[in-house]
Amino acid sequence: MGKSNRIRTKRADQKAQTLGVKPVKKGMPGWAMTLITVVLAAAILLSVAGIMLNASGVFGRMSNVVKSDNYSIDANMMSYFFNNTFQNFVSSYSSMLDDGKGSGNISLNPHTDLKKQTFGGTTAGKTYLDELYCGEFEGTWYDYFMSATVETVKSYLVYCEYAKENNITLTEEDMAEIDSTISMYETYAALYGYPTVSNFLAAQYGEGVSESDVRDCMELTLLADKAMNDIADKIDASVTEKDITDRYNSDKKDYNLVDYTYYTFSVNYDEIAAEVVGKDKPTDAEIAAKKNEILDAYKKAIADAKAEAEVLKGKTELKDFQDYIYNKVANERYDDLYDKNITDKIKLPTLEEGVNVKEFFHDKIIADVLKEIAEDKEETTDVVTIPTTKEGEEPAKLTAYDVEVSEDFAKVLNTVKKGIFTSVLSTKNSNNVEKKNFVENDSSKFSDWAFNADRKVGDINLIALYDGSNADEEVTNKQGKSQVTVYFLTKTEYRDDELSKNFSYMVFSSEATAKEAIKAITDGKTFTAEALKKISEDKKASIFKSVTNYEKGQFGVSDFDKWLFDEATTKGSITATPIKYTDSSTSTTSYIVALYESDGDALWYLDVKSNISLERAEAKGKEITEKYAVTVNESAYGMVKVTY
Repeated sequence: MGKSNRIRTKRADQKAQTLGVKPVKKGMPGWAMTLITVVLAAAILLSVAGIMLNASGVFGRMSNVVKSDNYSIDANMMSYFFNNTFQNFVSSYSSMLDDGKGSGNISLNPHTDLKKQTFGGTTAGKTYLDELYCGEFEGTWYDYFMSATVETVKSYLVYCEYAKENNITLTEEDMAEIDSTISMYETYAALYGYPTVSNFLAAQYGEGVSESDVRDCMELTLLADKAMNDIADKIDASVTEKDITDRYNSDKKDYNLVDYTYYTFSVNYDEIAAEVVGKDKPTDAEIAAKKNEILDAYKKAIADAKAEAEVLKGKTELKDFQDYIYNKVANERYDDLYDKNITDKIKLPTLEEGVNVKEFFHDKIIADVLKEIAEDKEETTDVVTIPTTKEGEEPAKLTAYDVEVSEDFAKVLNTVKKGIFTSVLSTKNSNNVEKKNFVENDSSKFSDWAFNADRKVGDINLIALYDGSNADEEVTNKQGKSQVTVYFLTKTEYRDDELSKNFSYMVFSSEATAKEAIKAITDGKTFTAEALKKISEDKKASIFKSVTNYEKGQFGVSDFDKWLFDEATTKGSITATPIKYTDSSTSTTSYIVALYESDGDALWYLDVKSNISLERAEAKGKEITEKYAVTVNESAYGMVKVTY
């Protein structure tokens, strides 16, 4: 179920990137003495004039690519939108793209001609995941981005036509927002040595794209955005209490939730094959030579997984069920981490005769980790605290569980414990599931079981999938994997009555200024949104906003959610200290000061309302798309410039 899924659009990311400008070679033909040379000179003059006009964007502005009755997107504007689409994609998927050496999950190489790259990839033996991440498409990567861009700008024009008909216009504040973005471009242009902002924009968005073109794009985008917001606001206002309660009562299963914990025992045929052959990546011939032996091992591994799943299924108390899982993860990680970190150069401690060092520390470290997990610790402690030794000082004697150990071995124990703790904590966080919604035609078969009216807390189910899922069938390598999952239901089907939050906040670039703002609020003892806004103006906050019906996670700032949803945070509370936030995309750090004002609507209510609003928005979008005609001139695509 999508939360707060609105028709509001996100404007294209306008962060500047530094791209080199290829200078246009200029030349003037000399005077000719004959008619032939005069004609040739005239032809050359026209050619040079064409190059100059193209570079300045004149031809681009004369070529409309997408057009409605009152608005149009010329080739220069299309270059801006196309390169925005392309660059945002590259930024989002940068770590997954083809580097030209055959690596990467997505076949796109962003540094070579898009028109020569087939969507889906062509490298023999390479399985690209283009469709998984980008959907089904046939053509080149240029076609892919052009198609996406055309659909986007068609939508902009439709909503601009709606804006015109409904007297929606850009305000002085809107124009100031555009001026601010252009000012940012001017800063980047100066920083990277471009003579004008238009030179910088041409490098960023294509030859001929100027400041005026970018302004046109921003005005059109902002107008479309205002139209979408107008529609969204009207649709939200149209959803009544009766609409919401009627929808919920008719489709409770679609909005209700369950809680559970689980563990999956997995078997992978390729991993079994690698173990049997004795190589990380055995060849097809090596696998074929040991096919029967591998299949026997595969069958045994599946049988063992099922047997262990049955043991877990027998843990009918929640604590026993979870302890079994955490113990399993801890034991598996101990062996891996200990063997990986121990080398011949590390001095092992001296133990009683017959006592194995690895086994001696095994139970003790795992017991400590599981104790910390049970205490809901978020971080582990070292087995051994290693003090800093100054030059000339005797190293301190180190002990672990009353055994003297070397510093190198102490570091191994600390690394092992930290690795185990991290793995068990990750399992705890991921395998204890809250607020799981019903899934129609659930391939995992979980929903049909968990949302059954006969379910009760503590019910346990074992579900097998893929090879070996049917007990009466001979196990073969049909799907290359086997999964056996054991589920423990911790809360039966329920409505999510948790309340959202209403608050106001301001953002500062300086921690000191943020602290001054908090002091101003507390000194004034006026904990209202109006007081916060006044202080934000006095302290020149970069952002001030009031938020209603906030749901956990929407900010993407975990420290903020910890404060807002803490039981100690009551109505009228302000952040005692600024909440630090670093934007991963820009590496800029900001400081949030917030006032918690009141509870908002229940989450189930917002979810139902959001779905009704979305349905009405989709219907409205279809209606206005049919109402306002938009034409596309594909022959003008060639005028669109692509930057790499």
